[in-house]
Amino acid sequence: MDVITEGVETQQQQLQALSEMGCNHFQGYYFSRPVPVKEFEARFSSPAQTPGASEQ
Repeated sequence: MDVITEGVETQQQQLQALSEMGCNHFQGYYFSRPVPVKEFEARFSSPAQTPGASEQ
């Protein structure tokens, strides 16, 4: 079962412990504060800006 953990704010106390419990997807302030839709779209709409995307 895939588990998404919401509200992760710290690496040591939350991310590490949840990883050890088998959680494999996370979201929360540790990764990014909430952003307005336009900022999100500008940041992630271009393939060159998407994490893990290969440059062409």
